Amino acid sequence: MKNKLAINKNQTEILNMLSYYGDYVTGEEIGASLGLTRAAIWKEVDNLRASGFEIDSIRNRGYRLLKTASGINPATINALLDFDVVPKLDYNFYSVSESTLNLAKEATRVPHRAPLLIVSNDQQGTRGRFGRSFFAVPDKGIYATLLLKPEVDIEEIASYTIVAGVALAKTFEKYLPKRKVEIKWVNDVFVDGKKVAGILSEAVANVEMRTVTDIAIGFGINYTITKEEFGADLSEIVTSLFPDGNATVTREALLADFLNFFFELLKDKTYLDYHREHSFTIGKDVEFALHGTDYKGVAVDIDSKGELIVRLEDGTTMSVSSGEVSLRKR
Repeated sequence: MKNKLAINKNQTEILNMLSYYGDYVTGEEIGASLGLTRAAIWKEVDNLRASGFEIDSIRNRGYRLLKTASGINPATINALLDFDVVPKLDYNFYSVSESTLNLAKEATRVPHRAPLLIVSNDQQGTRGRFGRSFFAVPDKGIYATLLLKPEVDIEEIASYTIVAGVALAKTFEKYLPKRKVEIKWVNDVFVDGKKVAGILSEAVANVEMRTVTDIAIGFGINYTITKEEFGADLSEIVTSLFPDGNATVTREALLADFLNFFFELLKDKTYLDYHREHSFTIGKDVEFALHGTDYKGVAVDIDSKGELIVRLEDGTTMSVSSGEVSLRKR
C-alpha cells in the first residue's frame, strides 16, 4: 500500500523550516533557503494545505504551521525539547502510512539528514516483532519512527532498543505516577500488567567495517484507545495510557519527553539499572528457541550488553541477545 499522503522534497523542506521556527517565516526567508520564488512557495504551501496541513499566512509576516496531517504539531514538540541533549530534528508527517518503519528504511536509500522523526496519524500495515500485527486507531495512538545515523559497532544495536524502552517507560511514569510501568524484555512497555507500547528497531550496517550506518527505532503507543475499541479478547492483554479516552497530556508532550529521555539516556548510560528495576521479565519463567532448540528456565538478570540472562532447568545459565522470549504460566 502506498502512503496516502505524498510530500515532495520542497514541501518537506518548507515543513521542516516552519516546524523548526514555530512562528511565522517569510516567503523571502524560505525562498532564500530553498532557492524558490515566492510564487513557487505559495503553490507548495497550497498543496500542503490540500494534503491536510493547516498553515496560516499573514501579509508581510509569512507562513506559520498550525497543524500537520498527522494532527501533531512539531512546533509544540520543539518548544518542549531540551536542546542541550536533543540534536536538531527533522520531521516527516503522514495522515496514513503502511509503516513509519518502512518509510524510515526507504529514507536510508537516498541522501538524508538525521535525526529524523517520522509520524503517522494511522498505520494500516502495522507490525511488531516476527511480523505480528499491531493494533492502530487514527487519532488515538502515536505511530512513529526515529531515524538515527549513529556510526556505532554492530554489537551496540541492541542497546538502542533498550534505551527506547526505558525512555518510553520514564515518559509514562511521569504522567501516570499511580500506575505500575514495566518493561518486558526487550521491546514492550506494560502499564498495570498490560501492553501499552511496542518497539521494533532495524539497522543498516556496513558489514565490512562492522558498523551501523543507520538505525530506525519504530514505536507504537496506545494513547486513548478504549477497551471497547480493542474488543473483549485483545483488551485482556493490552490497554492504553488513557483507556477511558480522556487524555491529560498531549501527544506532542509525550513525544517530546520520549526524545528528551532517549538522548539523555544515550549519554549517561543509566538505562540498564532502570530496566532491571522495572523489568516485567526478571524472576519469571520463560521459554525461547535458539538455533532450532527450545529452552525453558527463569529470567534472572540483564547483563551489561542488555542481554537477558536465563537460568535453565538444568541449572546452567544462558545469555539471550535476540529472538522471542515468552513468559510461561506457573
